[in-house]
Amino acid sequence: YGRAEFWYEKAISFKEAPASDLLNYGQMLKINEKYDKAKGIFERYSAIPGVDITYAKMLAASCDSAVIWSSQPGGVILKNRDDLNSVYSDFGVVPLGTVSYVISTNRPTVQNRPGKLSKDLEQPYYKIALAELDSNGEAWNVSRFKFDNNSEYHQATPCFSRNLDTMYYTETRITRATREKINRLGIYYSVRMNGNWTEPKEFPYNNVAYSVGHPFLANNGSELYFVSDIPGGYGGFDIYVSRWENGGWGAPLNLGGEVNSREDEFYPVIKDDKLYFSSMGHLGMGGLDLFMADFNNGYWENVRNMKAPINSSQDDFGLYFNDQTHMGFLSSNRRGGLGFDDIYSFDYEQQIPVKYFVELKPYERGNGKTIWSVDARSTVTERSTGNVINPVQMGGKTMYPVTDLTEYSIRSEKDGYFTITNATALRDLTFADSVVFSEMPLEKGIFFTLDIELTQMQLERSYLLNNIYYDFNKASLRPEAKDELDRLIRILQDNPQITVQIGSYCDSRGKDAYNLALSQRRAESVVNYLVENGILRKRLKSRGYGETKLVNDCSNGVECTEEQHQENRRTDFQVIEIKK
Repeated sequence: YGRAEFWYEKAISFKEAPASDLLNYGQMLKINEKYDKAKGIFERYSAIPGVDITYAKMLAASCDSAVIWSSQPGGVILKNRDDLNSVYSDFGVVPLGTVSYVISTNRPTVQNRPGKLSKDLEQPYYKIALAELDSNGEAWNVSRFKFDNNSEYHQATPCFSRNLDTMYYTETRITRATREKINRLGIYYSVRMNGNWTEPKEFPYNNVAYSVGHPFLANNGSELYFVSDIPGGYGGFDIYVSRWENGGWGAPLNLGGEVNSREDEFYPVIKDDKLYFSSMGHLGMGGLDLFMADFNNGYWENVRNMKAPINSSQDDFGLYFNDQTHMGFLSSNRRGGLGFDDIYSFDYEQQIPVKYFVELKPYERGNGKTIWSVDARSTVTERSTGNVINPVQMGGKTMYPVTDLTEYSIRSEKDGYFTITNATALRDLTFADSVVFSEMPLEKGIFFTLDIELTQMQLERSYLLNNIYYDFNKASLRPEAKDELDRLIRILQDNPQITVQIGSYCDSRGKDAYNLALSQRRAESVVNYLVENGILRKRLKSRGYGETKLVNDCSNGVECTEEQHQENRRTDFQVIEIKK
C-alpha cells in the first residue's frame, strides 16, 4: 500500500491521468491512515465531471467517520492467533467439530507441489489446511486438509454442512481456452462417505465467463450464499443466494442494492438472521471492511459498519462465529500481524466496556480573555448513589473515570469565587482524545473535557439573571424565568455563607412612583419563589429600583421598540454579606 500510494501520487500528476487514478490514490491514502489528505483527494475526485457524486461524497465522509471509529473502539478484544498464523497468508477459520479448525493458507508446508508459485503474487498457492487443537483450544499442528483433489492451483474458503459430511469450497478454474486468458473462480463440493471424501463436483452455476466463489451454507444447508461477478449485478462481485429446491440448487438471486454496491462484496456469513460480509463499497475505514445487515420482510437492509476494533484501515474479512465456544474469528492484514493476512479471535459474548475519562477545566473570564484556573478544586460524585469518584493522574492531567450510563454531580470551588455544582453525563461532554493503555485494541481510554466557568464573588457587584423578564405592567414571573432562578437556587445552596439582594428594574413608561412600587413587587416575587424552593428568607433582601438605572437610552419621552423596553425590565442580584 505504501508503494501504491507513492506511484499513484506520481500518476495523477499527468494531465492525461484518468479519474480512476485519483480515486485509487485516495483509497491508498485512506488505507495508510492519512485520512485528512484522503478526504481532500476524494473531494477533488467528486468535482470531476461524470463521476458518481454520491459515492465520492460518501468516500469523503468516510474519512471523518474512520477517525472517530478508530479513536473509540468498542465491544470486543481481538487476539492475534499466533498458533494459527505464519509469515505467509492465513485466513478464514471454520471450526470442524470441537477438536480442529479448517483454515485457508499459502504456507509452503501444505502445498502438493512445494516451490511452485502463483504468477500473480509470486507466492505459494492457497490451500485448505487442518489445524488440530489441544485441550486449551490452541493449534498444535497445521497440515494440509486431505480430500480427493490434487489441483495445483488455488483452493480456499471452505464451508461445511451441519453434520460435516459435505464441504463446499472455492477453486481457481483454468480457462486457457478463452482469448482473455483470465482464470475464473468456481465452487466445488465433496461428500464424505465411509470416512473418505468423494471426488469434487462442480456447483451447477459455475461458468467459464465469470467467477463464482466464497460459499456459505445457511438455514440448515438449504441456502447457499456466494459471490459472483456475473453480469447484471450492482458492481464487481455481488452476493447471491441459491436455495435447495426439488433435489437441486435453484437459480441464484441477487441480495439487492442495499447490500451490494458498485464495488466488490465478499465472504458472506449468516448468523441469527443477520448477514455479515466484507466490502469496499459502503462507508468504511479503509480497504475491505466488515459489515452487517438485517433480514426484514424478505429483504436485506440496514447495512452498517462493524467499526473498530473489528475493522481497521486495511483489509478485514472472513468473519465466522463458533456458537459452541462463543468465539468469533476474522482475518485481516492490519499492521502488527505475523504475515500477509492473519487470523484474529474474540469472545463475542464477553463484551468489554470502553474506559472513559473526563478532565475538568475550570476557567474565568478577564479582560476579554479566558483564564484557566488550575488552582480550583473539583469533586465528582454519582448522582444516584452519592459515591465520590476518585481521580487518577494520566499524562500530567487529573482525570475522573466515568461511565456512559451514569449522571454525575460536579462541584467546583475556588477561594473568593462562587462555588458551582453542575449536573452532567457523558453525552454532555466534549470529546478530546484517546490513548492506548496496552497492545490490545480495546484497551484505550477515551478522554472528554468539561469547561466550567467560575465567577469571582464581589460585594455589591451586580450579577444579571438572564431571562428574568416581566410583561408590561405586571410583577408575576414568566415561565421561562424558572430555569434561571433554579440556577440561582443552586448558587445559594452551594454558597451558604452569602446573603443576597434581589434587584428589579422597570422601563421608563409610566409614572416614576408607580414604577418604583412595581419594581419592588417584582423583586419580592423573585424572593418568594426562592423561599418556596428552600432558601431561608433571612438570606434574601429585595429592592425595587424603578426606572432609575436604565441600560439603554429609552428614557422618558424617547420612542423605543418593545424589545428595547424589555431590556430594562430586568432582575439581578448582589452579594451584600459574606459570612465566614
